[in-house]
Amino acid sequence: MLIIKKFNDKWINEAISEADAQSILQQFKELYIKIEDQNTSIPKETIDYAWENLSRCAKIITKGIKNSELELFHYSLKVLLKSATIQNTIKNEEFPPDYDPLSWSPTPVTNAVEGLLVLYSLQKDDEIWRTIKRLSLDEDPVVRSIIAIDLVFLLEKTPEKYWETIDAFIERENNYKIHELICRSLNVVFRKKPDCNIEVKKRLELIWRKSEKLGDKGLGLINNNCFLASVSYLAFVDEINWAKNFFDEVQKSEQYSTLRPKIVSLIINQYFTTPTIFNEKYDDARLSISRWLNQTIILVFHEIQQDLHIKNQIADADIKKLENFREVVGQYITRFYFAVDKKYNKIEDPEESTQAISIIYRLEHETLELILDSLLNSDERVGLRGDQMQYLMGILESCMSQDPEKVLELAVKSLKFGHRIGYSADYLGKTEIQGFIDHFLADHRDILEGKLAMNNFTDLLDNYAMGNSPEAIKYVMSLDLEYQ
Repeated sequence: MLIIKKFNDKWINEAISEADAQSILQQFKELYIKIEDQNTSIPKETIDYAWENLSRCAKIITKGIKNSELELFHYSLKVLLKSATIQNTIKNEEFPPDYDPLSWSPTPVTNAVEGLLVLYSLQKDDEIWRTIKRLSLDEDPVVRSIIAIDLVFLLEKTPEKYWETIDAFIERENNYKIHELICRSLNVVFRKKPDCNIEVKKRLELIWRKSEKLGDKGLGLINNNCFLASVSYLAFVDEINWAKNFFDEVQKSEQYSTLRPKIVSLIINQYFTTPTIFNEKYDDARLSISRWLNQTIILVFHEIQQDLHIKNQIADADIKKLENFREVVGQYITRFYFAVDKKYNKIEDPEESTQAISIIYRLEHETLELILDSLLNSDERVGLRGDQMQYLMGILESCMSQDPEKVLELAVKSLKFGHRIGYSADYLGKTEIQGFIDHFLADHRDILEGKLAMNNFTDLLDNYAMGNSPEAIKYVMSLDLEYQ
C-alpha cells in the first residue's frame, strides 16, 4: 500500500502519461485483489484506508488512459465502480440551499465520481452511466457538485448525456453553489462550442424561470457571476428578449434589488476595461449598458427619495433601499475609477489610455452629473464613503482633458457634497483636490478666461477652503497671491 500512496502523492496534481499510469498496474491489481478477498483477515480500518488510496490511485490513472482495451482501464473501472458503493458517513444530514459543497476531503465516492466521468468519455458503458446517474442524485451535495464541475468531459463524445444531466440538475437541484457550477459549465460551452449556443441560452432561461417561480428563495440560484455575466452578454450583445426582460426586472423589481450592485460591478468590468473596451464589436452593447446604468441609478434614487422626503424616522425596509442606493452608486464609482486608472487597467500606451478614457467619458459624463445632482438634492442620510469620494475626484481628474470646463463644474459639485463627510479636511481628500487643481492650472488655465469657468474655479477654491483645514486655506491663499 505504501507504493500506491507514494504514487498518489507524486501524481495527484500532475499530468500523467499512459506509461506512468502503467507503471503502477501490478501493485494496483495486487492491492485490489487482496482487499476484495472475502476470506481476508485484514482489519476493517485498514481496508477502509486501502480503499481511500486505491480509489484515489484509480482516479489518477484514468487521466493517463487513452485506450479502453487496456488492462489498466479494466481494473480502474472495477475499483471505481466498487468505490461508488462505499457509503459516506453523512447519512441523513440536512443541507440548506446555501451550503457550500466545495470544501471537502476526498473519499472513495468522490474519487469514483471524478474517475468514472473520464472513463465514460472513453467508452460508452451502460453500467458506468447508471452509476454516474445514481451519484448525480446522491444526498451529499459534494458528490453532486463534482459531477457538475466535470460534466463538460461528456460534451465532446456524448453531448446527449451532457444535456440530459444538465436538464436534470436544473429541474431538481436547489443548492446555490451547484447552480453556479452548472452556469459555469454552460459558460464554458458557450465560449468553446458556438454551435451549442442555442442550447445554452435555453438552459440559462430555464434557470431564471425556476428562480422567478421560487421568489426570494430562488434568488440564490442566479446570484453568481457565471449566470449574470452570461445573461448580460445575451441581453446587451445578442439582444435576446428574455435576457433583456431579466435586466428590466432587475431595475424595477424589489425582488432583484440585491443583485443590482453586483451587476453594476460586473458589467463595468466586462465591457469598460481592457481589452474589451477597444473591441468595436461591443460598441452598441456599451451604449445599451450605459443607458441601463443611468436608468438604474435614477430608479434606485427615486425609491429612496420619496420615503426620505416624508419620513423623519425610516423603517428597516427603507434602510435597505438606502443601502442599495449606496452600494449601486458606490460600485459604479469604484469600478469606473479603476477603469480610467492606467495602472489598474494596465494601459501603457498613452494614446490607448486617452482612447479608453474618451469612450468612458463620452458614455458616462451624464450619469456622473446625475449622481452628483441626486446627492446634492438629497438629505444628510444619503452619502458616499471617503474612499468613494476620492475615486469620484480621481475619475474627474482622469477625464479632465476630455472637457475641462464641464469636468471643473462637476468637481465643484463633488466638493459641495463632500462637505457632508468632511472630505476636504481629510488628508487623502486634500491630496486629491490639490492634485486636481494643480493639474487644471498646468494644462487648462486658458479656460479660466471665460467667466463661467472662472466662477466655477473660484467656487472650487472656496469649497475647498470651507473645510477649515489650515493646509487648504494656506494653499488657496498661495494660489490667490500667485495668480492675482
